[in-house]
Amino acid sequence: AGHSATNASAGDSATNASAGHYATNEAKGKDSVVVAAGLYSVASCAEGGAIALAWHDGNRPRIAVGYVGEDGIEPNVFYKVENGKLVKA
Repeated sequence: AGHSATNASAGDSATNASAGHYATNEAKGKDSVVVAAGLYSVASCAEGGAIALAWHDGNRPRIAVGYVGEDGIEPNVFYKVENGKLVKA
C-alpha cells in the first residue's frame, strides 16, 4: 500500500493490486489481473492477463486498461501510462 511498493504474484488467475504511487506490479500466472491505484506505477502480466493503471489528466484521476494480446500489449512486459495509453516502460 505504500509509495514505491513492489508486488509480485505467480499463480494462474492471480490478482495483484497496489495503492501507493510509483509501485511496481508483476503477475506471472496466466490470466492474471494487475491493478495499480497509485499514480506513476508500472505493471506486467502474463498471457491472457489484464493491466489497469491509474493516471491523472490534469483535472481528475482516470484508469488506463490493457489486455495482453490486444492493442499491442505483450505478455511479461512492463507498462506505464502516457497520455492515457499504456506504453512500454
